[in-house]
Amino acid sequence: MRKQGNFPLKADKLSIVGPTTRSMRCDDDPMPLMKQVLMVICGYLVIAGFELLMHWILGLRPLRALLWVYLWRTPNSGMALFPDLILPAVLLGLWNGWVGRKAPVRRAVAFVVPLAAGIVALFPLYALLVGQELIWSWPKNHIEAGLRFAILLFSTGLFVAFLTAVHHKGLVPN
Repeated sequence: MRKQGNFPLKADKLSIVGPTTRSMRCDDDPMPLMKQVLMVICGYLVIAGFELLMHWILGLRPLRALLWVYLWRTPNSGMALFPDLILPAVLLGLWNGWVGRKAPVRRAVAFVVPLAAGIVALFPLYALLVGQELIWSWPKNHIEAGLRFAILLFSTGLFVAFLTAVHHKGLVPN
C-alpha cells in the first residue's frame, strides 16, 4: 500500500480511504438523495393523480352506474380495496424499490411509511369525489375512522415494504 499525503491508496479495489471519506469503489454509483426523493414523489403524484381522476369520473352523475359496479365488488366494506389500496401499494412499492436499487436499503425503506400514508390519505378525497353519502360503510365517528385508517395504513405499509424489498434486492427483473 502506497501513501500519498494523508490518504492511503489501495490499488486492488481502486478506492480512496481517508479520514473524512468512506470507501468508494469505482463501480458504486449511489443515487443522490434529492434525485431519489424527487423520483419517489413524482411516482406518487402520477399514481395519486390517476386514482383521483378515476374517482372523479366515477362521481359524475351520468356515470353513476359505473360507481355501483365499482362498489359492488366489495359489499361489506363499501370500498373497492384492489384499485384503491392494493394496486397503488404494489405500483409504488415496486417504483420505490426500483428508484432506490442503487441506494442503501435504509434509504429505500425510509420512503415506505410516507408512501403508505399518502395512499391512505387519498381515501377521504375519494369519498369527496364520489359522494360520501353513497359509501354506506364510511366511518360514522372519529374513533371508527381512526381505527379503520390505522388498519389501512398498516396493511398498505406491508405491501409497500415487501415490494420495495423485493425490487430493491433484484428479485423482480428491471
